[in-house]
Amino acid sequence: MNLDELDKLAAEKIMGWTWFEGHGLWKTNMGYMHDGELLPYWPKDKAIRGTTETYPRWQPTSNIAQAWECLECIPKRRYRIHGNFSSTLVVIEPEDDAFHGEGATTPLAIVKACLKAKGVEV
Repeated sequence: MNLDELDKLAAEKIMGWTWFEGHGLWKTNMGYMHDGELLPYWPKDKAIRGTTETYPRWQPTSNIAQAWECLECIPKRRYRIHGNFSSTLVVIEPEDDAFHGEGATTPLAIVKACLKAKGVEV
């Protein structure tokens, strides 16, 4: 599975967002997101409604702040992050279970552990 596929899974399974395939948009709890631009309304209304805020493109496997947002969506969590120069291991412990994610970077390991905590095998 490549990073783009993991990013999409993270949006759907961890964040609870909906992908509108024909429009290239994510429906988030704050509105619609397209290439890092948050639109509080459907995009064709943009010219009428004014400007929007800009956010980094959704890539939690590469962006530590976005990976951390994923981690915050795991209920009743304790976590440990272990790393060295070649890889990172993240362990999420919600209640009695433990979910492990390993990756070349910390954001990737966090996303993998969060997906496993949500019941998605990666």
